[in-house]
Amino acid sequence: MDEKTVAQIALEAFTRETGLPGTLLQQNVEGHDCNVQLAQYELNGAIKRWASHNLPLLLQKFSSSKDELLLADYINANVAKKLQAAAIQFIDMAGNAFIDLPNLKVRIRGNKPVNIVDLPAVKAVTAAGVTASLDVVTKAERIDRALQPKGLMVIYHLLTDNKALTRSMRDIAQHTGVAHGTVGIVLTALENGFFLRRDRKGQLVFHDRKGLIERWVQGYAEKLAPKLLFGYFLHEGDKRWGDPEVSIVHGAWGGEVAAREYTQYLQPQIATLYVPEQYRAAVMQEYRLRQAPKGTEPNFKLMRNFWDDGYEEPGTKFRPESTASPLLTYAELIASGDSRNLEAARMIHDNDLASS
Repeated sequence: MDEKTVAQIALEAFTRETGLPGTLLQQNVEGHDCNVQLAQYELNGAIKRWASHNLPLLLQKFSSSKDELLLADYINANVAKKLQAAAIQFIDMAGNAFIDLPNLKVRIRGNKPVNIVDLPAVKAVTAAGVTASLDVVTKAERIDRALQPKGLMVIYHLLTDNKALTRSMRDIAQHTGVAHGTVGIVLTALENGFFLRRDRKGQLVFHDRKGLIERWVQGYAEKLAPKLLFGYFLHEGDKRWGDPEVSIVHGAWGGEVAAREYTQYLQPQIATLYVPEQYRAAVMQEYRLRQAPKGTEPNFKLMRNFWDDGYEEPGTKFRPESTASPLLTYAELIASGDSRNLEAARMIHDNDLASS
């Protein structure tokens, strides 16, 4: 389902629930996804899919501006409460809404997700026999396989290597260590989910790169990161955090340490280091990592790296030597939920991801 469809259905649901007019005026307006009219108010809109699964990202991205509106596929009751507490206005496709404007106060939550084919607009399209439009609305977003750990590794490769989509599936499989068949499943799923499309030459290109980044960030925290974790440890002092010598064992600093590199803002309180599994013991010995005594917080997270150094050229703004990519760093900061980290995540997003 594309962003325009999400916005239109959410606006129709708002009108259905409140009796007030909701209209999509324009898309891609002055840095915003869209411009909408709710009753007498004109608002800048941001359109998000899978919103209920990505609360930290929403809180990091959205302000409490009275002229800004989140248009989402679905906002569950728990997320609705938190968005309301943060003064973030929203409407969704199920008719849930929070609007806090002069002379316009709307608070609706608890509506269940709708079956899209039961919506009046879709039924009308079906009755008219307009199959092309119906396909845009109802085409299945079967991307579950793409968002499993192996699929997330493939997506990471696509997002961090500008030439990945021009390569064969066999080449992508070789770079990611994922089976050839799995690569095919992932690419098909992303195309069906409207994250990728075919150009006039039949070549896969990004259709919704921004949306795919958001889905990957969510999937990384939920599915991939737990599979990569070697453990949390205690490391005495922080003078070696960011040590470039980890590149000797194909290691890379991530999380707060990488954020310090990218933003020159964040002072890390916990280190994250990615290393190949075969070097785990050597790294633990070199950095004298040990289990934190009872009552002491660990300050060192050791994880397995999952990318091929051959396709991320070191020494560029995208991946300085011995530092994880901006995308991976951003994902770690968002997953932490720490307000200090969320500000650094915003800086990385704006400087390194928004225009990539």
